[in-house]
Amino acid sequence: MRDIGKYRGQRKDNGELVYGDLIQKNGRAWIVTEFETPKSIKCGGLQILATTYEVIPETVGEFTGEHDKERSRFFPHGKEIWEGGIVKASIYQGEESQILPVYYDKGAFWIDYEDSESDRVPVGCFIGSLEVIGNIHEEKP
Repeated sequence: MRDIGKYRGQRKDNGELVYGDLIQKNGRAWIVTEFETPKSIKCGGLQILATTYEVIPETVGEFTGEHDKERSRFFPHGKEIWEGGIVKASIYQGEESQILPVYYDKGAFWIDYEDSESDRVPVGCFIGSLEVIGNIHEEKP
């Protein structure tokens, strides 16, 4: 994981996705959603007053900074594309879409796209053509 960003993870207690800041320590992970609700968590000797949820570490993903092509009243810029998300992708107009997971490696977010020169393409190369259809931890499209 990177140091700065917007994160999500599946709550350990009920499996629901939560979004916010990330705290990791000793193989455990928490998502901090608010700093105004008086619930306490100890982290590195500090007492933090915040709304925090322990999440399953393997489900933690970071927002890529990109949005998909599906605009709506609820998503005027498109749905957010997340690490661990599943997207429909096609490079060429009229080409059949591939269903692929988004992952982070060596400083960038990628999808493994068959028929590209490298078979690995940065998410940013698909601006305006990706469609979010799920995530690897909750749904199988």
